[in-house]
Amino acid sequence: WGDNINWLTLDQAFKKAREENVPVMVIVHKMSCGACIYQRRWFSRSKTIQALSKNLAMVNLEYNEVPKSPEFTPDGFYVPRILFFSPYGRLLPDVNVKYNQQYKFNYPQEHDLASNMKSVIEEFRQR
Repeated sequence: WGDNINWLTLDQAFKKAREENVPVMVIVHKMSCGACIYQRRWFSRSKTIQALSKNLAMVNLEYNEVPKSPEFTPDGFYVPRILFFSPYGRLLPDVNVKYNQQYKFNYPQEHDLASNMKSVIEEFRQR
């Protein structure tokens, strides 16, 4: 998902988020999933995503590593999905892909994800 991104465990990410007042971005995927492979290709090559990731606590979870709590499956168990959380662990359910109500947290295009990353970063930068 990108060697130029500072990947953290979930615990490390929420600790960093609280200490630095930054949001958390969690990617949930499966290594064998075709849609995940497609998303990983553009994600890992994107200079924009890499730059924006410096302002977030970034987590990359394989499907079987996801905590069994509802905030990690707000609209289902599909992959890939990308979720944003406040620095104190509250899911930000309105940060999603508005045009796909069936898979609101699946980002098939870089510009949709980059736009949401920017808006979440700005929201917490102002606090």
